[in-house]
Amino acid sequence: MLTQRVFQIAAGYEDANDCNTLRNDNIFKLCSNRLPQAGPLASQPTMSRFENKPSRSEQYRIAEAFVNQFMESYTEDPQYIILDCDDTNSNIYGQQQLSLYNDYYGEYCYMPLHI
Repeated sequence: MLTQRVFQIAAGYEDANDCNTLRNDNIFKLCSNRLPQAGPLASQPTMSRFENKPSRSEQYRIAEAFVNQFMESYTEDPQYIILDCDDTNSNIYGQQQLSLYNDYYGEYCYMPLHI
C-alpha cells in the first residue's frame, strides 16, 4: 500500500480518493510489484485507514528518521539548511468548508503550504 500511495502522489494523484479509480490501473499495479492480472490495489477507505493509523509519536519518529537520513547523506554537517516554503493551489468543487477564493487563480481552493 505504501508503494501504491507513493507512486500515486508522484503521478499527481494526491488525494486518497483517487485510489478507487486507480486501483485497477495496470501501470500502478506494475509499480507496486503486482502483475496486471492480479487483483485490485487498495481502495480509498483502506488507504485512508492506512494513512491515519500512525500515532503522533510514530509520526514524530518517521520525521526524525527522514532528518537523520538527510544528515547522513553529507560527509560533514552542512553550514546552512535553507527551508523553502511553497504553496500549492488545490481547487475545490462545491461548497467545501474552509475553502477561500483566490484571486490569482480565479478559483475557490485550498492553499496548503509546503516546506
